[in-house]
This record gives sequence, structure tokens and C-alpha cells, in this order.
Amino acid sequence: MAAVQLIQVKGEVAQPAEKVWRCLVKYMDTEVQASMPNHFTSIRNVQGPPLTPGSIVMTTYGQEFPHYKFVKFRWDEINHEEHRFKGTVIDGGLLNKHFSHLSCTFNIQPGPTAESCVMVFGIEYVDKHDHAEHHILTEEVEKFISMFEAHLCNKN
Repeated sequence: MAAVQLIQVKGEVAQPAEKVWRCLVKYMDTEVQASMPNHFTSIRNVQGPPLTPGSIVMTTYGQEFPHYKFVKFRWDEINHEEHRFKGTVIDGGLLNKHFSHLSCTFNIQPGPTAESCVMVFGIEYVDKHDHAEHHILTEEVEKFISMFEAHLCNKN
């Protein structure tokens, strides 16, 4: 079996941690989609109580994202007080095409001021075969952080 690899992407945002968490996690079905409207077409809970370990979320993608049509992920861990979660892709996306395992951890670290924070994404993966698609993971997270911050700034 291939070894688990890790990509980490960080981005400082000029928004308080609680606002980032609230919009990214608690209201993901509307706020994440609104931050990239041509990228995401829907984000919805499809199984189990929302925002709890074991529940499943399905994200569908629009024309702006040509890599795949949908991803289903399972919440493995979620801690609202500490602003962190872990989710594992269980269907769709690059799973089974390029990866045999794909999961994401997220946490919010303090920023240099109370009105800022650092979004930290960790992408754990196991390659199914040799490929050159790892850049998609990094590029999409970097793009997401930038567009999500812009969306939050426009909400002020």
C-alpha cells in the first residue's frame, strides 16, 4: 500500500475566526456557494444529522470547475469550539480516478490581530497510480481561500 502524503495550505484572512467558522462550516450550504457561485452549484447534507461526525455532505460543481462534477464527503470529526474538522471523500472527485484515499483537515489559527485568522487546510491522500494532478488540490484550496475572504469582506 502506498504511503499517506500530506499537502498543507495556509492563508491569512482579514476576518475574525468566529465569522470564518460560521460562514465556512455552519452556513456552508449558502456562504461557500455564494463565495464561488460559478464553481459550486450546491452543497447539501444528504445523510445523518448536519454537521455531526458520520453525516455525509454532497457538493456539486459548475462549469467553472471542469475537473469533476461532484464530491461526497463524510464528517469524521468536527469541533465547533476549537474551529477544526476532518472530512473524508467517500465518492466522486478525484477519488478512485487518481487517489485511493483523500481527506481534508481544517483548523483556524490566530492571526496577528483579533480581526484576522489563518485558515489551515491539510489534504491527506494516497495515490492510486503515478499522476500529475496534485497541483489541482493546492491550486483549488488557494483559490478558495482568496475568494472566500473576498466574499466575507463584501459581507461587512
